[in-house]
Amino acid sequence: MHLRGNRSRRPEKSPEGAETMSIRLAVVTDIHYSGGPNRRNPGRKGAYGALLLKRFLKLLEIEGWPDAVIAAGDLIDPAMAGDRAAIGRLNELGALLREVPVPVIAIPGNHDLPPAAFYECIPKPPEYIEIKRTRIIPFLDPERPGWNAERLPEELAKFDRARSGFDGQLVALQHVPVFPAGTGNSPYGYRNRDEIIAKMHATGCVLSISGHHHAGSEPFFDGKATFLCAPALCESPFSFARIELDDNGTVRYETDSFRLPDGFEWFDRHTHTPYAYCGENMDFEAEKELMEMFNLAGCDVTEHSGQLYFTKRGFFGFDWFFNGLREPYAVNRLPDFLAYCRCFGDERFRAGFEVDITRKCEPVMTTALRENAAALIGGIHHLDPNCPPGELGELHLRMIEAYGRAGIPVLAHPLRILRKRGIDPEPYFDRIIALLKTYRMAAEVNFHHNSAHPEFTRRALAAGVKLSFGSDAHHLSDFGFLQPHIRLLRSLGFDGDWHDILY
Repeated sequence: MHLRGNRSRRPEKSPEGAETMSIRLAVVTDIHYSGGPNRRNPGRKGAYGALLLKRFLKLLEIEGWPDAVIAAGDLIDPAMAGDRAAIGRLNELGALLREVPVPVIAIPGNHDLPPAAFYECIPKPPEYIEIKRTRIIPFLDPERPGWNAERLPEELAKFDRARSGFDGQLVALQHVPVFPAGTGNSPYGYRNRDEIIAKMHATGCVLSISGHHHAGSEPFFDGKATFLCAPALCESPFSFARIELDDNGTVRYETDSFRLPDGFEWFDRHTHTPYAYCGENMDFEAEKELMEMFNLAGCDVTEHSGQLYFTKRGFFGFDWFFNGLREPYAVNRLPDFLAYCRCFGDERFRAGFEVDITRKCEPVMTTALRENAAALIGGIHHLDPNCPPGELGELHLRMIEAYGRAGIPVLAHPLRILRKRGIDPEPYFDRIIALLKTYRMAAEVNFHHNSAHPEFTRRALAAGVKLSFGSDAHHLSDFGFLQPHIRLLRSLGFDGDWHDILY
């Protein structure tokens, strides 16, 4: 992660003891969502555009939503006239953006459909949007030769209209970078750059946000305004930006990426396959490319044990929980699952199982399953509905102990089922951790349904319990998505060797 900050303006008047108010923005740009691989530019991974956007939005949800989400253009690639597939891709991105619970400000870039068609698919922002006494102005500027742009008089007039009767801050948003002459590293810019910057200064616009230049550009402060260009999502390291703007003009800017840090072999210890009844689009061939993209060394393929021996209806009816395994099995999908792993996987995929557990605390595991497991994790997905609420926590502990006695080395999503049943897990933290220590089990850090609990993770780490990073991926957008895990550990103060704490 890269942190950058600069102070763009000091307040002319600051009331005694007054606190500053800040606005937080998350910026994604240059997704270039395409219908397939880019033969001319293989490094541009636009085929995964929707996946990357979905991952970006999931991260924002985990972290806590910013005040607004900005999509700074080139959402698709390419978009020719009458390209109905491009319209479909743009609609797919639009559906994701419409689910965002904070304002979304999206603008077209030079690869997108024309504005009228673009905004049939993507939520259209107003001429400006006001958030916390800051007005953000989206500009729609025509392209000029050399992938440059020009701001026409009717667009320049937006500055004056946004300033009229308003004494807060203005922020300009456009696709092509705006930087003062001799600054920034972008080869692209505006024909009438000086005119734009003069208008920014005249109207008190303190921040300019752009995309288009895939490498991004360091923020530059010219004494009155800050100019920045966010990096592209579609090219390694698959970046995005966070901006915090104080009401005194201070800008804090950081970029982050979905490529995992160098210097360590990262493994996703909890993933699923097309054999999961609850799966969506998992596919080994796509996962191989995602491993390369995201610097992932490998993964544990941990399919639900109950889903290999019960029908879909029987599994979701909890037959495995109430009745356990009995021969003849309702189905036996184990041979097909193992054949899939052999045929389509390679040495980076360790075939294994997420072992379910019955109401009698018996792991749902056959001899054949155990003998073919290169990886095992235990996942508690149900508690007896007839058990009195006050006893559910004790049942949960007995299930964990049963996993330990069975030699299962990792407890998946340790607190999820308690939260699902409305039970405060904190009174059980120390007893869960004691069981993990006794049986030398690792505690999984998992963000699939609930965020991992920081205090539980802190106590487990302090007690010397190993941690296991698992995405619990049922959709490719979660595969190898370990940034939340890393950020959690960093927030707890861990700055040591990952080998010392990870399973």
